Amino acid sequence: MRRRLFALVYAAAALLSACATTPPPAPRVPRLPEQDLRINYDETSLFGDSAHALTDDRISGFRLLTGKTPLYWGRYLCNNNPQYDLAPEELDVFRRSGVKPIVILQPGQSTLSGGATEALEAARCLKDKLDTLASEFLFPGDLMIFLDVEKGTQLSRAYLEALVSALQTNGVLSGDTRFGIYLSGGYSSDVRALINSEVANGVPISTVWMARYLKSCGPLPYWQENNIPELGTINVSAELWQYAEACHADGSYAGASFDLDAVKPPTYAW
Repeated sequence: MRRRLFALVYAAAALLSACATTPPPAPRVPRLPEQDLRINYDETSLFGDSAHALTDDRISGFRLLTGKTPLYWGRYLCNNNPQYDLAPEELDVFRRSGVKPIVILQPGQSTLSGGATEALEAARCLKDKLDTLASEFLFPGDLMIFLDVEKGTQLSRAYLEALVSALQTNGVLSGDTRFGIYLSGGYSSDVRALINSEVANGVPISTVWMARYLKSCGPLPYWQENNIPELGTINVSAELWQYAEACHADGSYAGASFDLDAVKPPTYAW
């Protein structure tokens, strides 16, 4: 009996030792679905954006690099670092080139987890900045405004709803003006879920801008990052994609760096 009891105690100790030393299974990382799609690059509308001022050289560099003229150019307003904001002297570049501005609202990532107080402050700032610039420049009727949500940032429902409501009340979101979310990182499942629930509740979020950085200005990726079954599709009507990092043109435009972006084009089966 004593020998049997000793054997049971030894087996239990061995089992506990194994449990203590066995590492937990690695977390499952969602993988992009494999799809064989063809992209007609002639149908792809490219545009640029940058934290730096838009200049004629940047537009020339864009043409040199891509062979296309940009349709839009994204610029910050109400950035928590004011030196990144769209400046009045850039308006002449927009006017001469015919490129349309996209407004990127970046009031500070730490504020996006707040509530109505922080949201109202951001809405007030955006209204004031747009009004000041509108005295010198006619913004397009279909202006796109994106709230910048960087990777790892928590966006609260209270903040998002209060921000959109304030922008509607103060007249920024009127007519054909569109509101969207800049989503840095295709795997931000919590922000995806929030966008979908708010769209279902009637909050006018019509566009997402997905940042999937590459290390060069290579060919566009297949347009499948929004179709990840583990995370769910974002239920908006339009998708913009950021697919390059620090694009640099050649020759005399070597300093014309910008991120290269695209409106999602049609895709076709091979």
